[in-house]
Amino acid sequence: MVCNARRANRFAGLVLIPKRLLATIRLADMPDEASQIDSWLKPHRAAWGVSTEAILLRLIDARRVDRGVYTAYREWQDQQRIEEE
Repeated sequence: MVCNARRANRFAGLVLIPKRLLATIRLADMPDEASQIDSWLKPHRAAWGVSTEAILLRLIDARRVDRGVYTAYREWQDQQRIEEE
């Protein structure tokens, strides 16, 4: 079942964030700090109606960023949730 969910999520990412949209993201502007990734991708999230996480996963699938960027972002996000509680 997990495999089917992953395939479905990947397909949705391809439909919602096709390569032509990914090409508009300036990787040279990618921040070093995970805490700044939301700000960096904010215009794209707003224009496309998708999450930062969805964009990062598509960038990984397209081999434009390393999975480490996503991992750092998720760790930062998890830390924010803990601090809010």
